[in-house]
Amino acid sequence: LDDQIETFLLRFGGGSGIVGLKGMTRTTRYSDILTIVRPFLSLRKSEVVSFCRANGIKWEEDPTNNAPICRRNRLRAALASLPIENGDLIDSNLIQKSFSIVS
Repeated sequence: LDDQIETFLLRFGGGSGIVGLKGMTRTTRYSDILTIVRPFLSLRKSEVVSFCRANGIKWEEDPTNNAPICRRNRLRAALASLPIENGDLIDSNLIQKSFSIVS
């Protein structure tokens, strides 16, 4: 869900139309041999990390995610610096509902 929120904000800021604002889809078929599947798209990163920690699952984080080399990373850093008490800048349920309406 964090990726969906970032995608929405980047596309909104870039003047995207309604199609772009719907966010990423769970599956994207590029060809007969390539389909991208995003099974955790509706989860917050914190939920995935908590699950992994609780179940002893190791994960890798891309070190470039913290480098200000692209718009998404700069947006992520700006959002992380905001004083948000419960971690939700945007209501997760509202975002989920919005994506399902425009899809």
